[in-house]
Amino acid sequence: MPRIEPVPSDQLTPQARAMLEEGMAIGAYNDNTGQIPPSMRTLAWSTSTLRTAHARTLTDWRAGLLDPKLKELIRIRSAQVNGCANCAGAIKEDGVDGEAVACMIDMDFAAFTPREAAALRYVTRFGMDHHSVGDDDIRALQAEFSPSELVELIYYAGTMLGLHRMFHVLQVIEDGEPLIRFDPALVDAPMGAAQKIAAE
Repeated sequence: MPRIEPVPSDQLTPQARAMLEEGMAIGAYNDNTGQIPPSMRTLAWSTSTLRTAHARTLTDWRAGLLDPKLKELIRIRSAQVNGCANCAGAIKEDGVDGEAVACMIDMDFAAFTPREAAALRYVTRFGMDHHSVGDDDIRALQAEFSPSELVELIYYAGTMLGLHRMFHVLQVIEDGEPLIRFDPALVDAPMGAAQKIAAE
């Protein structure tokens, strides 16, 4: 069951709908269903949180030094490491296919370029045990990435791993009765207002 019920599509605030439709239009929120995914509709409980997440998405989606295909491979590998089959199966970038996804599941990085393989090995280690990342891991990345690219890669991988873990905690794609039901009066409501509404 979802821990917090995603905001129904027909109950999105105008601000939330505008942001989510913009993300859908550029392909950033595509989960291969053509619908706004439950993960993003869950964030719509808090317009401030959604605004922050959306701004980060617009910044990361096509900007920066890392090419879009590499970013997509990092995103998918992060989803795999975190056990998010839905995110791992939602391919959002040309040049990435089911065969590449299967190779990552098997940790067979030989099919990738040295640069891609280095990034995927790092994401795997970072996601499984960040305390085990050592100087040799950074040296391996340094052989393929400039310092600026390295910072971007580490930041992007950390962002993806954190988001996938957050959505796992929220159980956004689970079926069943949600732990916290949607109530439009509680969107953007602080605790005091929520308590007052619950008491009515």
